[in-house]
Amino acid sequence: MRRLSITSTFNRSAGVARKKGRIRKVLLISTALGVCVGAGVFGSAFWAKALIQTQIRSSGFPQARVGILQFTPSGLIIDHIALDANDFSTVDQISVTLSWSDLLLKRQIDSLSVKDISLMGEIDESGKFRVAGWDATLPTSTGDGKADLPFRSLFLQGLTFDLDTPQGDFRIEAKAHVEAREDHSQTISFSTWSEQKLLSFQIDGKGQIASDGSFSLSSELLEGRVEIPGFQ
Repeated sequence: MRRLSITSTFNRSAGVARKKGRIRKVLLISTALGVCVGAGVFGSAFWAKALIQTQIRSSGFPQARVGILQFTPSGLIIDHIALDANDFSTVDQISVTLSWSDLLLKRQIDSLSVKDISLMGEIDESGKFRVAGWDATLPTSTGDGKADLPFRSLFLQGLTFDLDTPQGDFRIEAKAHVEAREDHSQTISFSTWSEQKLLSFQIDGKGQIASDGSFSLSSELLEGRVEIPGFQ
């Protein structure tokens, strides 16, 4: 009976040791997978951030710097983009909603929401127009005649343009919405306004980009007032 007790104790100890060994292996494998996933996410975020920054710079803002980029289950969020070296022209936030399978297979995203674009501009005494960070380059077309956009909807929640001129300072604000249709055309709705003593107006408009790239636009001036010295 004593020998059986010793054998039973030995067997239990060996079983515990094997279990601990398996647990260690699982923990090591889990840690390794976690490191790989973390490295993959970090690498993907770094690549995406560099790509977005390159696209913005090639669109006329060569000093643009992308801030924090975060991946989410439904897309990604970019917090703060400086469009010039001194942070005068900025984008507060961009939210992208997408299906990762659609992005990989169709290169299509569901929605792009841009929050609070702030641009600082000036007209000097000689009449020269400048915008902080902008090198006067406009985005180029692919030239294929297609109007397809890489998103189904675009929301521009707010744009503020501050302009310094010899006649005074002006602020113009705007918002817009672009929606893609099944026939590959896009509808556009927008509103722009100013509420100042020197300049006050509101314009609402809508338009359409046809599938062949042709563009139509209509707008309505709801109100307007100009009190700029020397302007008639």
